[in-house]
Amino acid sequence: MKKIIYFLILLFSFTTIKAQNQIDTICNEILQNNKSVSTYKQYIESVKLSTKTGILPKNPTVEFNYLLGNPSEIGNQTEFAIIQSFDFPTIYFQKGDLSKLQIQQADLEFKLYEKTVLTEIKLTYIEQVYLNRKKQELQKRFNNATILYNSLQEKFREGEINQIEINKSQMQLITTKNKLFTIENLITVNNKKLEWLNGNNSILITDSIYPEIAEYQNIDTLSNQLKSNNISLQIAQFETQISEKEISVAKANSLPKFEIGYIQESIGNQSLKGIHVGVNIPLWENTNTVKTKKVEYLYQQQEFENLQKQKQFEIQQNFIILQQLSIMIAESKPLINNNISHVLLKQQLDSELISIIDYYTELSGYYSFIDNHEEMLKEYYKLEIELQNKIN
Repeated sequence: MKKIIYFLILLFSFTTIKAQNQIDTICNEILQNNKSVSTYKQYIESVKLSTKTGILPKNPTVEFNYLLGNPSEIGNQTEFAIIQSFDFPTIYFQKGDLSKLQIQQADLEFKLYEKTVLTEIKLTYIEQVYLNRKKQELQKRFNNATILYNSLQEKFREGEINQIEINKSQMQLITTKNKLFTIENLITVNNKKLEWLNGNNSILITDSIYPEIAEYQNIDTLSNQLKSNNISLQIAQFETQISEKEISVAKANSLPKFEIGYIQESIGNQSLKGIHVGVNIPLWENTNTVKTKKVEYLYQQQEFENLQKQKQFEIQQNFIILQQLSIMIAESKPLINNNISHVLLKQQLDSELISIIDYYTELSGYYSFIDNHEEMLKEYYKLEIELQNKIN
């Protein structure tokens, strides 16, 4: 007996691990093929390149003038100049630091987008597992309803049952058949969505076992993971740091700018050569820029705090619902596993202990209980995936 139990435990563990590996493998493969992710990655690369613009000094200016003398005895005049302008040296360091922060933020933006798409893939996968399970259950019901209807037709022809009873059986058969047809259509539609997520490549999910997903015992664990892992919060932190760095850039922009260059002038046989030095004093150009950046920095700080509280509320809400669902599933699972009401009802019907009407009434209640349990399971696994998305 112990060997049998041990074997069943190993079998269940293997099935669970296999299901978990299956969803991870399939979903990651789909993510690699997803066209929107690859397109967004190219967009992020362009954003990262744009952050590097404006870091180096401006282009040098080259001037050439040719002036005709009047009267001609004066001679013609030529002027040639190469001038390079510079910001105050510290601004290049500030802009370089700002660019690094913006590049890191862009990388996080891509991770966030990738994670969002992966969550959608997993939710679609869970929906497909649910529909596959639903189809299996409805196929069993349809087969049983067909066998029973054929059997009752014989009794009806022999006059053992009346028209109402055979009609009830026929309605049950047609209803089950229509439900099965509807589920098959939903499977096709959901699979088309998976194909679209898979870069329009064909894919077929036949799994009917839900993957094992990590359970969270308390809200404190979730809160700690939220603070350290959540990409949205990390992006908000970078936005605050970028806003702070922009204050330093704005201050550096308020410092003098310089020009240096080479100038050559020629008039007739005379030639003048020398250097050009200039200073640009920013008296009005950047007025109130630093104040504006400081206000933006304070706003970003407040936005980060608000986002942190919002995320905290979302995971608390999600956790409470998951806890409630977990209790409800745990209560109904033993009844699902051990319930043989449909077998007992069929035995009572065959022994003529209950009428056909009573049989279908009781069977309908049994089926509703199973359907409700399956709905709770699907909702539970989807909420688990959404919770993982929220804390990471």
